[in-house]
Amino acid sequence: MAGPTSKTSYTLTKKTIPYDSILEHLSSLTKSIATDIGTHMLELFGSDASLTFQTVSRALLRAIGLDEGILLSGCQADETSADMNPGVVGKAYGAFNNAVETVVREEGGLSNKEVVVRTRKVLQDQRFDQHPCLYCSNEKVGATFLGHPQKTEH
Repeated sequence: MAGPTSKTSYTLTKKTIPYDSILEHLSSLTKSIATDIGTHMLELFGSDASLTFQTVSRALLRAIGLDEGILLSGCQADETSADMNPGVVGKAYGAFNNAVETVVREEGGLSNKEVVVRTRKVLQDQRFDQHPCLYCSNEKVGATFLGHPQKTEH
């Protein structure tokens, strides 16, 4: 005969570390401005990094070559990129694309970083809650956006 059973009651509480906190910590270790955790993990752990990170990284480098890729994204990985309606029924376009066009139209010859920083400001002023990102090597951060001629001071 089995004895009396007692049930223990407990509550599980999920604990999370905000993505930005993890990214900030990894950035301080790698001294890199990359906005994805995978890049930091590869830099920190090299051949000890996850096989998935290594495989994807090598495939990308073969496809585009070292230091060739520059990517601007409309938002961070945990955000949603918004659409806008230009006032024409059935037409919509990305708020990010519109903001980039606005920034480049106002002043050409900006660096990749300047375009992203100014685009964030435009989106903030328009009350969009998304934060565009720039993915590239440190050398490409200061390169002119889409290779347009550098602005010159007269």
